[in-house]
Amino acid sequence: MIKNIRRFAGLALLCLGAGCVSVAPGSDPLVVRAEQATQIALDSFTLFAKLESAHREQVKIVAPHVHAAAEKLREVMPGWLESARKLTKSYQASKSQPDREALVEAISILEDITLEITYNITKMQELK
Repeated sequence: MIKNIRRFAGLALLCLGAGCVSVAPGSDPLVVRAEQATQIALDSFTLFAKLESAHREQVKIVAPHVHAAAEKLREVMPGWLESARKLTKSYQASKSQPDREALVEAISILEDITLEITYNITKMQELK
């Protein structure tokens, strides 16, 4: 199990890091960054949820904190992603400073979530 998780997670996390691309001329860098952060968070969560689900019984016993994190993220992640998408659209429409600040905060939250997910995937890799 662990060997497969390492291969899959390593490849997936490498692909997730591909979000560092240049911004096309005329594009708003903040909107591009928001879209990247949202997609990376979604992809990370999807990977984590699938891995945890596939090995749930072992994870519950050996790493209950990882299981708890997966369950919590399953509850809250859809709302966070929806909120980030709405804030992106709102900022695109208004370009106002309050919308900008809210979007920057949403990006920060998504990046923190992605780090938490990466940490939990790493913990799953350590299972024996």
